[in-house]
Amino acid sequence: MIRFSQLWPLLLLLIPIGLLLWQWEALKRFTLGDRISFGARLGVVALGILALSGPQLLSWTESHYVYFLADLSKSVSPQDRGQLLSELRALAKPQEYTQYGLIVFGVKPYVEAPFSPMLNLNEVLTNVDSEGTDLQAALELAMSTFPRDGKKTIVLLSDGQPSQGETTEALARAKREGVEIFTLPMDPPASEFSIQTIQAPQEVAVQLPFSFQSVVYASRSSTGKLLTYRNETLIDTKDVALRPGLNYFSYSDKVNDPGSYEYRAELVVAGDALPQNNHYRALVDAIGDPRILLVENNSSEQESVMGKLLKNSGYAFSKVSLNELAPTASSLLSYRAVIMNEVPLKDLTARQTEFLENYVRDLGGGLFLVQGRQSVEEFYDRQFEQMLPITYEGPQEIQRPALALVMLLDRSGSMGEIAGGDTKGSYMKIDLLKQAAREAVSKLDDNSLVGIIGFDSTYDWLVDIGPVKGRKDEILAAVDKLYANGGTDIYQPLKDAVAQLQKLTARVKHILVFSDGKVSQQGRDFDQIFQEIAGSTISASSIAIGAQADFDFMWKLADAGSGAKYPVADARDLPRITLEEMVRLERARWVKGPLGVEAGPFANQLTGIDPSTIPNVDGYVLTFEKPTAQTQLQVRADKDHADPLVSQWHYGLGKVFVLNTSFEGEGLERWKSWSGLGELSSEILSQVYSESTIKPKELAVWTDSSNSTLSVHVEADRDGKWLDQLVMNGQLNTPDGKSIPLDLEQTGPGTYQATVKDLSEGVYLLNLGEDSLGQVQEAVQIPYAAEYKKIGLNEPLLQQIAEVTGGEYLENPDRLQGLLQGRTLIYRDIWQEILLAALFFFLADLALRKVPFLHA
Repeated sequence: MIRFSQLWPLLLLLIPIGLLLWQWEALKRFTLGDRISFGARLGVVALGILALSGPQLLSWTESHYVYFLADLSKSVSPQDRGQLLSELRALAKPQEYTQYGLIVFGVKPYVEAPFSPMLNLNEVLTNVDSEGTDLQAALELAMSTFPRDGKKTIVLLSDGQPSQGETTEALARAKREGVEIFTLPMDPPASEFSIQTIQAPQEVAVQLPFSFQSVVYASRSSTGKLLTYRNETLIDTKDVALRPGLNYFSYSDKVNDPGSYEYRAELVVAGDALPQNNHYRALVDAIGDPRILLVENNSSEQESVMGKLLKNSGYAFSKVSLNELAPTASSLLSYRAVIMNEVPLKDLTARQTEFLENYVRDLGGGLFLVQGRQSVEEFYDRQFEQMLPITYEGPQEIQRPALALVMLLDRSGSMGEIAGGDTKGSYMKIDLLKQAAREAVSKLDDNSLVGIIGFDSTYDWLVDIGPVKGRKDEILAAVDKLYANGGTDIYQPLKDAVAQLQKLTARVKHILVFSDGKVSQQGRDFDQIFQEIAGSTISASSIAIGAQADFDFMWKLADAGSGAKYPVADARDLPRITLEEMVRLERARWVKGPLGVEAGPFANQLTGIDPSTIPNVDGYVLTFEKPTAQTQLQVRADKDHADPLVSQWHYGLGKVFVLNTSFEGEGLERWKSWSGLGELSSEILSQVYSESTIKPKELAVWTDSSNSTLSVHVEADRDGKWLDQLVMNGQLNTPDGKSIPLDLEQTGPGTYQATVKDLSEGVYLLNLGEDSLGQVQEAVQIPYAAEYKKIGLNEPLLQQIAEVTGGEYLENPDRLQGLLQGRTLIYRDIWQEILLAALFFFLADLALRKVPFLHA
């Protein structure tokens, strides 16, 4: 029995038949040779037409090849692979003429076992990517690796939920090649819950309520919690009762500020098989003017100075604390500039730093860092410093502050007491004080200046103020001569120390006082000294020893000098505490004022501002310019070096400004009453405020995101004319702040395209454009992989696969064995043999033309 896979070519047989009828009478006049030649040519044409029709001959086959295709994707019920192989071995029972093979598949298919009489597998060795299901690729691989001859059968074990590829072409090929496909359903997870989508408007108006819905799928009845976030801030928690199928939960929200908002829903249900699909994101744009984001930790009801300056300059802004700063890819598009106003930089998280860097470098945003004394305490983050025009560590020869230190050492009689009250094997407090003083001196840099005063009822300069270099032995010897005797009178030595420091030029001038007793205050005007210290560039720290120390005096001194306070209960801790203070001084970043402000090398960028009219600063953060920084204002605390006060530079596409002092704490008290402050702040803000990112009218951008892949399509035209051969630049910024370059290739007139694969779920920032046309920025959502979207048994598709190919959908796998017969009848392709016959007639025709007597 013969059959044809293509019937329409058989209609072409009418051509040789028509020729034969047309030439029938003429053939009687032909010679024998001509008649044979005419018949051979008709045979060639007829056989060629038959070969085109796909002829197949029913015949017995001695070989039967059976491929098992096992779906190992996430959408099928998780099971032990050893158990799966055990079930396959039970199905692949040895029988005559039959060989079995195994293909495992997920995102891609792999031949796990080639054909053999049995499946002798104890484990799956192939590492299958289970984040997707490509049925088409699995079927194509099976048909491409079947032997040429023999009966071919595929047994497909799957849930019938492909996440990529279409099965249409593979099924057509299977039908054409006579490959039967039997389908065995694999159960989906028994307990599965997922958020299918968030139905939200793309655009909303500010300060007007709008509604959106979370759509939740449940495979069975259950209860759980549904959490909703806006820009990673929790705004709603619902206790939800879920029924099988789709469940809808509605919300209402209102946003007060324009910009892009990322809404995220998260589902929490006990016993859920696939947590990967328990969250979903949607982007909502609130229409309005662009704003500035002000980050400050001002918890008082009173508005900060920076807030007032922004208002007076006419800038709209939103305010958050550093803890509330949870930037997302979409939220950063809402702001033209971010101002960090006197926030503790040590509390910056790595994620916040990454997003700020991405915002400036890749999106062209502006960053204005206002940093005072509290901002830089214990801050050593090199990644954040990387985007600043300044560095906190300068050249080796000037990176340490030029320090002038005067130590006042209490040598009163009480310092002769035993430390800690234990008389056995202990030291006197005066000995521990000397040890502390020696360690402090040894810690000093050679370029530092040091002076030491010993005081009781009187005082002496044990060491006159001068450089440490070349005098260390002399200084240590003077300290060793210290002994305890007399009362405690610190007035004159403190006054003398202040007077001597006032005469010096140094970045840091510091007084360090050690005392364990009550200070004689009768007839002493300490308040006047405190005021003098507070109004000078001198700082002071106090180390109060023991319970009898004059804490009131010591702490007032430290407050006046903006220094540190150290209560030392046990004098044995003196060396350690003193070392802490020396380390603090060595790393001191705050230089105390008042100090004059002068023009920097780029002062001309501050249009209309005369630097000579700017009041003194009460202090500043010591930093050092980077080579390409542009310093507009500077401070000179050291005659040899000027330090930046206002500095800026370009970082990537954006700009970063740094003000090395504070509006809120100590630093700019004099500036608050200066009439030119508003003009100066407006000038700085106008420079840091990024330019408009209005979408160029010549560029139209479409994106398609599905199955972890983003396709970007761009059309470029001007006044109806395509713009060709453009050098399009672009990048995709990931949710974790990294950048992926986009290779945009021209695919047609004015059309450009790029594709990025294997993207994880989240919101990405797309930034692309062309130098002459401008940039386009928009947020793009990549949902979780399609593998997690369709959970459940797709019985209609499995039935269709079986029916189209002549197989069967088997709910009971036990029936498979009776269908997998060994020696059987199959239709075998014979078009090759027919073509050979046509070739024989063609060659015969050529040969007969060479025989003369046949044509006589």
